[in-house]
Amino acid sequence: MELDEFVVMPNHIHGVLIISEDDSPVGVRHASPLRLPLQPRTTLGTIVGSYKSAVNKRINESRATPGILVWQRNYYEHVIRGERELNAIRAYI
Repeated sequence: MELDEFVVMPNHIHGVLIISEDDSPVGVRHASPLRLPLQPRTTLGTIVGSYKSAVNKRINESRATPGILVWQRNYYEHVIRGERELNAIRAYI
């Protein structure tokens, strides 16, 4: 998974996640803070849920407000099907 274009807004985020199938061993992949190796059956829901959970935890630690929910329950997703569409979404973000 790779984080492409993104922006943090006052009460939400916009971002493009690139999820690719890579058969190379984990040690061969080029790791960076924005590029993570995924397990074979990782879903978008798992990725978003993990992100929201980690951010929620950090916010509550910094505010000393354990257990307070930060995120809305759902999220909006859209499959980008071409270069033109990807560029339009990048420009919007």
